[in-house]
Amino acid sequence: MLLVYTAPIFAPLLNRLFLKKTEPLSVWVGIGLGFVGVVFVLRPGADVLQVHALIGLMSGLLFAIRLVINASLCGTESKEVITFYSLGVGWLIGLGVLALTGLHVANWEHNLFPPQEWLRPWVVYPGVMLAVAALGVLCMLQAWFTSAAYEHASVGQAGPFRYVGVVFAALLDWLCWGQVPDLYSVLGFVFITVGGIWVITHEGKK
Repeated sequence: MLLVYTAPIFAPLLNRLFLKKTEPLSVWVGIGLGFVGVVFVLRPGADVLQVHALIGLMSGLLFAIRLVINASLCGTESKEVITFYSLGVGWLIGLGVLALTGLHVANWEHNLFPPQEWLRPWVVYPGVMLAVAALGVLCMLQAWFTSAAYEHASVGQAGPFRYVGVVFAALLDWLCWGQVPDLYSVLGFVFITVGGIWVITHEGKK
């Protein structure tokens, strides 16, 4: 997760490289403070330095590319159109990847359970279907709000606020499962909050 959260760092760099748009120093300070906060909350182990961690790093890079493309469409396309492009094209690419890998989802012999046992939880627990539908709605809302944010802020300025998701996740963990945030998590929350406030109060300053 820590490597996935490198997206707010990659995005301004890609924006500078391909679109020649630079961010003021205050934005980088805000991004840095937010990322330090994420490190405090997640506290990654030594496995973050493994070769396989490159997969997580690639996830952060690809997410950053998506953010830059979405931001570049703002002003020329509506939020609804950008959301359609972001999710619709991603869905088609996902289907393409599944096709290239042999559509293992449809090949039951590659699954742990035969079809009847795999389908049983969906039939017995309709809440699973509702959860999947809720995930779809939340994904659409997330993409829509991201597009809306880019109408008022640059890729870099919106970056530190993406780290707020870590705070919300920890709060939901506390409310739903009783996992009380420890001192490191609280300190991380402070860094993330200060990073966002820093960008707001120093907006436009070099």
